Amino acid sequence: MLTQLGRYQIVRQIGQGAMGAVWLARDPLMGREVAIKSILNASSVGGEARVRFEREAKAAGALNHPNVVTIHEFGEDQGQMFLVMEYIKGEDLEALIKSRGLSKPEALEILAQVCDALAEAHAQGIIHRDIKPANVRVFREGNRVNAKVMDFGVASLANSDLTSDGTWMGTLSY
Repeated sequence: MLTQLGRYQIVRQIGQGAMGAVWLARDPLMGREVAIKSILNASSVGGEARVRFEREAKAAGALNHPNVVTIHEFGEDQGQMFLVMEYIKGEDLEALIKSRGLSKPEALEILAQVCDALAEAHAQGIIHRDIKPANVRVFREGNRVNAKVMDFGVASLANSDLTSDGTWMGTLSY
């Protein structure tokens, strides 16, 4: 089991994907919980996956908006690339939709916040390209519902040529 990435002490795994995992970790230097997204050993995922992971770090890291997950660090430890971001207690919007855990006004507030986040990204030349409920984290502060857009893994950056014309990225149904 993974116990550390860089200076971060792994607490537990909180997600799993085709190319890696998401971990709850502790930053001993700052004394806070963080989420760490890691990809499988860099040599085993190939060059394009490595470039896409770096692009995610740059895209999300370039944004400073209350409705975009904050990126703290991008690094590599013993061949394993990782992205350190704020840990957001709450649920993915996908789970809330399935459980019918939102009122109509709350759903509209989340939609407005996601639109604000995407408008900021677009103003910075970043197109998310995979906006869907699973990529929106929702949490509550008192009676207020808040949303954070995450997972810029297939984002299109201004002046980037990683994706050729006519290539579809992201989740087509959204």
